[in-house]
Amino acid sequence: MDTSFGVYEAVAAFAGGGEAYAGAHADVERFLASDRLKTLAAALDAPPPDAGKRRLLATNQPLQLKGQPQALQPRTARLVASLADELQLDEELVLELLARVTDRQRRRDLSSATRSSATALDDDVAGAARRLFYFE
Repeated sequence: MDTSFGVYEAVAAFAGGGEAYAGAHADVERFLASDRLKTLAAALDAPPPDAGKRRLLATNQPLQLKGQPQALQPRTARLVASLADELQLDEELVLELLARVTDRQRRRDLSSATRSSATALDDDVAGAARRLFYFE
């Protein structure tokens, strides 16, 4: 079962019971144990926004970025807080996403990888960070 449609078919057969249940049951169990599902579920395991880190942002204190303290401009701090709330992610994870898309060429590469126009994210760092989170 390689496709999402195959998963839906197996779940439908699984839920329906009867003869189709036996084959579907094995498919569903195989999918639930797959590395692919573990990768998809990893986003659900990401830590949520953190009140202590939010206080750091509010008082212009640095956050950790790759193990180093990173001072933020007020505008960037507001963006981190906003995206952390929207994506329900820890502020330092959001800062890491933003750091990965600050370079215009990286945003263009991300646009190409997500089949958007090459310049779609040129002036949208927040949109690029958001897309990177969902794309990964």
